Amino acid sequence: MAPKDIHSRSRVLMIAHNDITSSTFGGVEVYLKNLKRFLSRQYEVYSYIPRNEGSHGVTQLLDSHDHVVESIKWRTPFTNWELSNAERENAFANLLIQQRIQVVHIHHLSGHPPALAMVAKKMGIPVVFTAHDYFGICHVSNLLNENHTYCRPDTLEMSACDQCLHSQYGILGGSQQLRRKCWEKLLLSMDCLIFNT
Repeated sequence: MAPKDIHSRSRVLMIAHNDITSSTFGGVEVYLKNLKRFLSRQYEVYSYIPRNEGSHGVTQLLDSHDHVVESIKWRTPFTNWELSNAERENAFANLLIQQRIQVVHIHHLSGHPPALAMVAKKMGIPVVFTAHDYFGICHVSNLLNENHTYCRPDTLEMSACDQCLHSQYGILGGSQQLRRKCWEKLLLSMDCLIFNT
């Protein structure tokens, strides 16, 4: 069966923290590239990737062949402890409309506010989430504590997480509880969850 005309294909947007066009890519990025190549047989597949360029970073929209379609230069800085960011959420909503995106597939939200998922949901766009690591639990996605050992988050009091994050990154107490509540809401709102590990 011949592939659909590119203009009649459904449009999928993959959100990730990196891709193979970067010099620091790894296993997740290779997985993303292979999945993108496979899905491109049937869908028009874009990816949305943050870059450390300019004073506050850039996020690029890439097409199925990893060509840059659009680069968004940010006016304000962003850290992975922000749960929402009005500038980035507004730009994302506009991008979803302009590119006629029909499905959002989140692979990683490092470099993006988690609220992007809720932006898509509010617009009636289905959202799929693939968990590649533990970023939903902590921005230290490999769960290493200040002693560089596995922190066993399932056994810790939230105050211990706060102490660890404050000592390593200066993050204020109570932030971890807010983060976990945000991620719980985000994960419960997903149309599909995929756990490869």
